[in-house]
Amino acid sequence: MKRKLLFILPALLSLNFFIANATIRTVSNRADKPAQYTLIQNAINASAMGDTILIAGSATIYGATLTIDRRLIFFGEGMNNPDGQSTIIDGTVNINNVNNAFGASGSKFYGISFTSAVFMNGSFTGQLAGQNKIENVDFDRCSFTTYISMSGQIYNNITLRNCLFNGGYLHLNSSTYTNFLITNSVFSTNNTVIISTNNVNGQVYVRNCNFMYRTADVLSATGLVIENCIFYQAQPTGALLSTFNNNLTYFNNSNTLPYGNNAGGGNIAGANPLFTNFPALGGNFSWTQDFALLSGSPAIGTGTNNTNIGITGGNSPCIHNLPGNSKLPVVTQLTVPVSSVPVGGTLQINIKAKTRK
Repeated sequence: MKRKLLFILPALLSLNFFIANATIRTVSNRADKPAQYTLIQNAINASAMGDTILIAGSATIYGATLTIDRRLIFFGEGMNNPDGQSTIIDGTVNINNVNNAFGASGSKFYGISFTSAVFMNGSFTGQLAGQNKIENVDFDRCSFTTYISMSGQIYNNITLRNCLFNGGYLHLNSSTYTNFLITNSVFSTNNTVIISTNNVNGQVYVRNCNFMYRTADVLSATGLVIENCIFYQAQPTGALLSTFNNNLTYFNNSNTLPYGNNAGGGNIAGANPLFTNFPALGGNFSWTQDFALLSGSPAIGTGTNNTNIGITGGNSPCIHNLPGNSKLPVVTQLTVPVSSVPVGGTLQINIKAKTRK
């Protein structure tokens, strides 16, 4: 038996990215891939703080509104799963707190496409000063086609890594951020993609991202730190009191960085990054594009700390494009050595799996 299967078996408990003694729950809306739950919210409601929820990829979207009010780990099958179907959540997602001791801080999301809005809100009834916060939330290998909104609260240690904003944007509607990182991600939309209502005071870092296909201001924000990013047919304008270090611009009406009251240095203006496969005149994101840098690219080794500029550099580098798959391993071989076992006997099953980068 050598079918390629998504490895969402209890054996995953042995892998080091699961928390010891946490419960794993499975969700699937597919008749051919049964699970414990068909609705994600039911799995959330049954979970305790720190539990893990595995959501099967499906041709049918998961469309209900979700309320996440406890620390959970969510694994989908990827935003562009090469081994099968992707996990798509089309309902509005609310990431909330219940009280000072019970809330969604610490939640992680891997390999999920969000096609409706994602709201984060740390406020709760009876809160004291400084308690209305969301902390330590990660989105890894996720895509957004509408927006993420974070309003009026305190946000610490929020990370978006290897994510795709394909028509979506990030709305920072708060003035209190600490160590907010957007890294090795792609923004592809003819909209303003990072918006801040207030000055984020140098605590929102945008690193090693590719911006593309925006004929007007990419930004509408104050106090950003933008480093090692490529702006290809994406106007890097609209920022105030921000820092631009070691970025590359190409095919824009305005390629000069920094501008206005912004600061920074080491930027490369009006230079073709020499992607392996990308439309010469720019364009929207496609999974067939190859952002690997050709020999002679001005983006090779010219970022901060001599890293590449763009998504192939930094701490979470991509090889050719964003990783469309989940981080879950894939079973490559499953064999049953014997055809039968006696009553009360032990059935031995041999499983081979591979990790995915």
